[in-house]
Amino acid sequence: MESKDGRQLEPVFLCLFPPLADDVVYDVSWFINDEELSWAVSTFVSYPDINSTALRPSNWTGNYSLNFEVACAVKAYNPSTSVSGPIYRSPKFFAGIKPEQKQYYVSEGITSQIKLSSTMPFSCPLSLSEEMREAFCTYYFFVWTPSEDSCRNGMASNGIALTNQPCGVTFNFRDWGNRSVHINVTGYVDGMINYNDRTTYLHIASTRNPMDPLGIWDNLNVEGIAVKVGDRDILVIGRQCISSNDPHMTTFDGKRWENQRTGTFVLYQHKILPYTVHVIYSECMPWRATCNCGVAIRNGFSYYIVRTCEIISLQSTKLLSVPYEKEHLCEATDLKIVKIGKYYTVTLPSGTQVSFYISSWNNFIGSVRIRASVSDIESSLGLCGFTNGDTSDDFIPKDASHPTDSSTFALSWR
Repeated sequence: MESKDGRQLEPVFLCLFPPLADDVVYDVSWFINDEELSWAVSTFVSYPDINSTALRPSNWTGNYSLNFEVACAVKAYNPSTSVSGPIYRSPKFFAGIKPEQKQYYVSEGITSQIKLSSTMPFSCPLSLSEEMREAFCTYYFFVWTPSEDSCRNGMASNGIALTNQPCGVTFNFRDWGNRSVHINVTGYVDGMINYNDRTTYLHIASTRNPMDPLGIWDNLNVEGIAVKVGDRDILVIGRQCISSNDPHMTTFDGKRWENQRTGTFVLYQHKILPYTVHVIYSECMPWRATCNCGVAIRNGFSYYIVRTCEIISLQSTKLLSVPYEKEHLCEATDLKIVKIGKYYTVTLPSGTQVSFYISSWNNFIGSVRIRASVSDIESSLGLCGFTNGDTSDDFIPKDASHPTDSSTFALSWR
């Protein structure tokens, strides 16, 4: 509510009931979370003055934070007869912000919405112009998961990730009552083939707002919105892209084909995430066959390179006596690199895993294998093909949308 001169008035709770008779007075008391507020009791109030018994912010700020249940109780009293009636208690009213439901389900790699609504109006002076009201009368609430003790956008370390928004949710001054806002959450791909569902809990807390001088929204905390993340690893079990000398190819969907060509090829590329795997093919049987002799794995500006051939040729190949390796990580978690002897495993944050080994009898790389993660479903490109369980559309050339023959397909990714 607001006064005529533009100053904000405080929102109040009113205890509403029909009058009994003109000569009857009333006692009104208030409860928050079933606790009676002894300082908010009004006695012997006539019905025309009943609004004076309203529960005001000064009665609860500092003692209670919104997201409580409020109720009033009324007892009628006849002064002329000294007869009082029974106490009638109102239904409880939830005051604050609440989710549409207490538990949500989202699958790995899938985005879902959590719907939030406010039962309380947000302050906004009518003296402001419409443009200023839209710009300044907003209320921001911080969002985080207690297991992380923080909020992370994009890929997170477990549970869920907030997507396409900052670590919070904003209510416009109109977003209350029948209006609602949404938080977009994505089931985090945990990077492990484990077939385990897991549950994380989302918390929402208020931030100080200059449009709320009375501190009505201070210290609001929405706890325990459970989000169960369904594991989808069963969809990618056995999905491996293989480049095995010389080189015999297998797509994620299991299509086998041959690629005895020289050059640097995009073996794997993700449609959205900044992940690529390049391979080098050079001669291992003059003019007839080529073999793997280089792997480059990239996540954004982080990369890991292993190369065993000095030149690329279909006629002859000079192998390095010691493999060339180069590693550059912007963040330690960008690539998980494990090297045991001549065996290498590199895991991307999505769980997509690249493994390869250097042959013990020469320095060619015997094979390169990429194990798909849930994030690769209908999102993979390159020689590994389009991951959807259908081999008929695996040969999609670069910058194209329809499959073609193996030669055109391979050369487009060189």
